[in-house]
Amino acid sequence: MNDSFEANKRKEYLAKACEKIFEVVHFCEEQYICREQMLAEYFAWNGDNLSPPCAHCDNCLCVQAELVHKVDVKTDAIKMVEVVEEIINKLRESGKLILPKDIIQVYCQLKCDNEELTSLNIYRETRKKIVRTKADTQHLLDWLIIRGMVKIMINLYRPNPNGNTLQTNIYIVGVIEGVTAIVMEKNWKMWLRHS
Repeated sequence: MNDSFEANKRKEYLAKACEKIFEVVHFCEEQYICREQMLAEYFAWNGDNLSPPCAHCDNCLCVQAELVHKVDVKTDAIKMVEVVEEIINKLRESGKLILPKDIIQVYCQLKCDNEELTSLNIYRETRKKIVRTKADTQHLLDWLIIRGMVKIMINLYRPNPNGNTLQTNIYIVGVIEGVTAIVMEKNWKMWLRHS
């Protein structure tokens, strides 16, 4: 009994650690949201007011230097959730694991590594997209994951049992119950380059 309790505690700890790793990666890859604001938001209590952008971090300087603007991408977030749900329904039958690149390739209607996905209706449909680039699509997917809308499983492992390095695989495993309604309630303003 004690061994299984310890094993469960270890699994919970590792799952939380993997989530934190993902959050750190997102923090590092973010190009436009003020780093000071991201840190303040991370440590903020509910109801805390956030300060305006600092105007001196690398991201604030990037916003000033590049032609970017904030755009409401709520319809794209909803469409991405639909893509996730359709891919999960399609690949769950065959027991295949779903990678973030599968979601991105279908959403962007790119050549899919997994040919099965090109048969999805959502892959072939014509739609107006605000989020068009592969990088912005990856960013939107990351945002859905960090906000808890899309569920992931992170496999952390040592490629060499005697080595010191760790590698990860991220798999998309589902969406939360009532995700579309929750997405509708949230703010989905995202920095995009002028096109």
